[in-house]
Amino acid sequence: MHHRRLVVPALLSLGAVVACDERSAVDPELVLQPSRSTVQTVQIADEDRLAIDAQMRLLVDEGSEVSIESATVVLSTDVGNTTLEDPLVSSEDLPFEGGALWSDLSARLEVPAPVWGHDFLRGCRMGSVKIGLQLRIERGDSPARTVQSSMELPLHAASIAPNVFSSSGIIQSDDAVAPETSIELVPTPTGEVLVSLRTAGGARLYRADQDALSLVVDDFSWLDQARLRITPSASGDAIVGGRTGPFSVALHRFNGAGAQVGSGTIETAHFPAVEEKLELAALSRAHSGFFGVVRSAAPLVVGGVEHAAPTDKEYGSFLVQLDETLTPVAVTPLERDVRSWEVLEDGTILSTSTALPPSDDSSLEIQRLTAGGEILWTYHLLDAPHTLVVRPLADGGVLAAYQEPSNRVGYGDVTFVRLAGSDGTAMWSHHAFGTAPSIAVRGDGGAVLGLLGSDPSLDLGNHDAALLVELSPEGQVLRGAPIACGGAGAVVDMADGSTLLVGAFEQQMTLGETIRETHQQLVVSGVN
Repeated sequence: MHHRRLVVPALLSLGAVVACDERSAVDPELVLQPSRSTVQTVQIADEDRLAIDAQMRLLVDEGSEVSIESATVVLSTDVGNTTLEDPLVSSEDLPFEGGALWSDLSARLEVPAPVWGHDFLRGCRMGSVKIGLQLRIERGDSPARTVQSSMELPLHAASIAPNVFSSSGIIQSDDAVAPETSIELVPTPTGEVLVSLRTAGGARLYRADQDALSLVVDDFSWLDQARLRITPSASGDAIVGGRTGPFSVALHRFNGAGAQVGSGTIETAHFPAVEEKLELAALSRAHSGFFGVVRSAAPLVVGGVEHAAPTDKEYGSFLVQLDETLTPVAVTPLERDVRSWEVLEDGTILSTSTALPPSDDSSLEIQRLTAGGEILWTYHLLDAPHTLVVRPLADGGVLAAYQEPSNRVGYGDVTFVRLAGSDGTAMWSHHAFGTAPSIAVRGDGGAVLGLLGSDPSLDLGNHDAALLVELSPEGQVLRGAPIACGGAGAVVDMADGSTLLVGAFEQQMTLGETIRETHQQLVVSGVN
């Protein structure tokens, strides 16, 4: 590409003549200061332009006349590099009357805004802008001299475009969330959502709805935080459980104010060996009390009775019934390795499970059971997914979201599937690529899907972003959009049928016309 070089003829008179000895006392020096300079996109006469406020320090002899000889701007984006040698230059500081040897100056350079790879994701793209300035210095009858300097600044695209979703308001906390955070959302019968944030460094529990966000517990160091499980009570209290110590699983009850109001333990008959399994695999509310699913290589002890794991397996899977005080009252050995166990309003049970190891069977089953454990239907996945989220439907069906493992760290094929209430067969499926899939049931049987990645139904190229996609009850795409440049996020349906979004997003997020700078802070919003 050919670029025309323009010599800027003394656009700025950077010095006034001061009578003094004409012999040069110092070597002139120009220092551009990136830490004090800024770049922003502005609109001038319906045209997007890049405004660069360049801060600099200049060292010259008193009595010198200084002007800009040339200026160059190089823009680097995901499309390519563009060199502009004729920027519009202006300054409110100049001309100046120099008295000191060092002078602080500023200049504004304007160029056409750069081209980005995709307008819809332009707010997520980053690049750089390199500025070069060359000054001409004249002093008396001495030969003219030049001095030059350059700097490079980060370049952020204009704000992400408003999207097809909307929000009644975005609630933002001051709490920063690590990028690798795992977010789990559990609706309560009282209309709120329990929000569990887990990282390698710890776990926190929040309570949220469309109008409020509050911290319940900020320290679970006494539990196995990597495998923390939560469920609500009928009154909306948070029940939290996990392994504590070498031979027991602890359960704690927290009210809405974060006060602990109850506790219980599930214990093994002896210390498991270090390499042996002991963890709380699932926790759910029952019509009376609660259920916990425990994986244990050692026998569980309830009411003085030991319940041993199968001798031909690495560990057993046990369904432990708990009363309202979190005291274990009964244990049922399970034939499969249960990942989730949810008792629904009609008394039926929604479970997911794999074969107990060791086994050549790598499949996963989603099942709906009667209250007595009779299988109503089973849906098979040939290979157990990396992550799995299931949400029940009023007609007995299920919406499921799962991510297959892949060679790309954390990413894989993401599938959303609707299962029929009558027999569990797949009625439709929707495919994307990414990680952290989540799903919220709409009141009409449709769904709002969430993920970090890319979706073929949206014209976004290969860019990864935090996405929302709404599907009809028949699985047709109704709308979809990126809501943030990246980060962690999840959606879930609330007791009143509305959709809640919780996340910690990079740079900024948007719902409808609302654009909010986030910088990995925890945010909550309804999705309309």
